[in-house]
Amino acid sequence: MKKYNLKKNETWDDIFDNCQTLKKAGSKAQIFSPYGMQQAAPLEFVLYFYWNWGVNPMSADHIAKKETGFNVPGFANMLGWLRKMSKNGCLVNYGGDGRNALSHYEAVLHPDGPYLVGIARNSNPDKLAGNKLFDVFSVESPPVLRRGDSPRIQGLGHAMAISAQSEHQKEAMRFVEYWVSNDKGIDLYTTPMGAITPSIKGQNKRKSNDYNNAVSKGYLNKVLPYLQSVPLSEGWTNCGKIAVDAQHRAILTDDPIDDMIKMVDNTCKIILGL
Repeated sequence: MKKYNLKKNETWDDIFDNCQTLKKAGSKAQIFSPYGMQQAAPLEFVLYFYWNWGVNPMSADHIAKKETGFNVPGFANMLGWLRKMSKNGCLVNYGGDGRNALSHYEAVLHPDGPYLVGIARNSNPDKLAGNKLFDVFSVESPPVLRRGDSPRIQGLGHAMAISAQSEHQKEAMRFVEYWVSNDKGIDLYTTPMGAITPSIKGQNKRKSNDYNNAVSKGYLNKVLPYLQSVPLSEGWTNCGKIAVDAQHRAILTDDPIDDMIKMVDNTCKIILGL
């Protein structure tokens, strides 16, 4: 960022401008990896992307109005931006798992989960092992449309589930609470994997040591405060794949974007029974 005098990636326009700056400087300009873009990926893995373009697919408000939430200007703007980024060589590792970009040291913007530290250290140990990672990586809030807007981030992560049919609900919950708050479990498993414990007490205890780095601070201060639950509705999975396919078409073809949106809207109305 300092070498090429790049902007902070606060808005989507900033990302495109940074790409152009890199290209003019003669550097490889692949800087954006929308995680979840691989073929047939679930929409919930890239939902932050939609939300921060002003698109709220399959929200309760839209469903109540017999709408899908896709037939809005923000979706057209988002697909147009993806196409522009693709044509200008700004998408990294499209078609695979975006985390692979870490092993090539390419990504300027790379959204991922709280296991970033462990993944980075293992994928490129020569450059990212130990504390080397913290010299070159930080975690920032996702980009927004307008400077100063509050970002929205989907609350997805690794989870432990308790079966609704379990005869031992209380005991199961006690086990989950123990797993995320016990010091031995946190220090021997969670922290070495580069993850942050969901236990507030555990977080506060480690802020001055284990979490005193650019990646952990980024998650604690610039991600967790903006988490929102994913508003899953019936038909979410099938409809979501239709939307993700439209992203692929926007990147890989020159098909009219308005036609793509009509296709997504009409198909999802059928899937959602609207």
